Amino acid sequence: MAGVLDKAQLGGTSYEGDDHAPQNAGVTAASTLSDRVYEALRDALLLGEWLPGQKVTARAVARQYDVSLSPARDAMNRLANEGGLHLSDTRMYRVPQLSADA
Repeated sequence: MAGVLDKAQLGGTSYEGDDHAPQNAGVTAASTLSDRVYEALRDALLLGEWLPGQKVTARAVARQYDVSLSPARDAMNRLANEGGLHLSDTRMYRVPQLSADA
């Protein structure tokens, strides 16, 4: 299923029984689930998987990335703060429309 974070992205790397495992095995630059959802959603937006003007809901993000609502909301809020999503006064998220002025 596209969009589902795989075990490695979720820090599920297993070094069980390996005496030479790195000390921080399974820890990536994106160390929280919210960070990983943020990165995956940001990449999806950059690749055009979400269309300009499209409504984005926490439920849709949570379902797409197989996570609960909290990391989905955290990722969406972070993207909204950075301009990657538009948050309306009614708390509705949309993919921003691009213009020639941008």
